[in-house]
Order: sequence, then structure tokens, then C-alpha cells
Amino acid sequence: MAEKKKGAPELTEAQREKARAQMLKQKEKAAKKVKRQEAKATKDAERYEKRVAAERKRAAEARAQQAAQANDPAYQAKRAAELEKQKEQGRREMEKARKRSAK
Repeated sequence: MAEKKKGAPELTEAQREKARAQMLKQKEKAAKKVKRQEAKATKDAERYEKRVAAERKRAAEARAQQAAQANDPAYQAKRAAELEKQKEQGRREMEKARKRSAK
């Protein structure tokens, strides 16, 4: 007499087909998920590169502008006047503070 196997019973053809379909569906779902994740990562990387490039461009423009201003006599005169004005304002504030403390 043949002994009965323990474990899962023999599946019918319909059950095997159903299991195959489910596995295929799961694989497709997982593949779609991976594809979405890759697309998102690519898009994020592109955004990052674009942002970094824009920041570099702005920094380069700022350096170029500063260099141009540093060589411009009109800018230098204006800057010197601003510094002198700030020094004068500082002196006035110190004098006011001395007067207040003297009272």
C-alpha cells in the first residue's frame, strides 16, 4: 500500500493556474513599484543637480560683480563714504553715552 504524504495536498490544475496568476500579478506589482522608485530617484537627482547648478551660477555672478565693483573707482568712493558715515555715527553714539554717564 502506498503511504500518504504529509504536507500540502496535490493541487488541481485550476488552483495551480490561480497561484501562477497571483505570483505573476505580485511580480508585476513589485516591478511597477521599483520602476516608480527609480523614476522618483532620477527626478530628485535632476532637481538637485539643477539647484546646485543654479547656486553655482549665482555664486559666480556674485564674485564677478564683486570683482567689477572692487575695480570701480565710483564704487570705492561710495563705499569709503559709507564707512566714514558709519564711523561718524559711532563717534556720536559714544559721545552721547559719555554725556549720559557723566550726568
